[in-house]
Amino acid sequence: MTFVESELALLRDPRLAAAATSAWPAWLWSADASRMLWANAAGAALFGAADTRACVQRRFDTNNPAAAQIIRLAATLPSAGPPRLERLRGFGLGFGRALTCACSRLVIADGKAAVLIAATEPAGPALPLAERVRRLFGDDEPLAVFAADGALVHATETARVELGGANSLSALGIQAAAAKALDAGGATALLQLGQRNFEANMQRLGDGAARVLVLSLPPTEQQARPALRPLFP
Repeated sequence: MTFVESELALLRDPRLAAAATSAWPAWLWSADASRMLWANAAGAALFGAADTRACVQRRFDTNNPAAAQIIRLAATLPSAGPPRLERLRGFGLGFGRALTCACSRLVIADGKAAVLIAATEPAGPALPLAERVRRLFGDDEPLAVFAADGALVHATETARVELGGANSLSALGIQAAAAKALDAGGATALLQLGQRNFEANMQRLGDGAARVLVLSLPPTEQQARPALRPLFP
């Protein structure tokens, strides 16, 4: 499973999906606080990371101020119930500054405990929606992301080639599937792009003005075929 595939699987949790494209930072930490399992673009930026992938590659020890608070929260948050508001320090705002966050303990798909931290106030750089989406997924998977009104917000290079200039859901003829995905959180769309006919998954992320639909395009045969190694170096 690629990084983006595992990330999209993680974002099927509605609590994470809602925070994914938010302009306010959010992080999902392992219960032992040794690493972040996920962060949105604003959250990654506050820890000096260029994007989500770079953020989750970092490791933390218990001397880190943020990690120390995660360990405390993991031990005191109930396993079920509404989020608890906390004033947290060490989350990229500078010495002594605290950030008000909604904190929840949850169990992710692999059965492990995690702590979700979602800021309830703005912090970090003000990033436009397209940039928040780009930093969330990177540019190495065939993904296209559309706003709730159907306009194209972001597409990776491989997806742009596949879309062939289509810049809206209506241009792709998948408005019905999009409406279903907006309502239910996900749907499958039947697409015809050039000579290809295939099914593609659509997933809803974000909330309010930051609500988007992620269209995951299956790789072409050429993209899926492993590169041949030369017989001789």
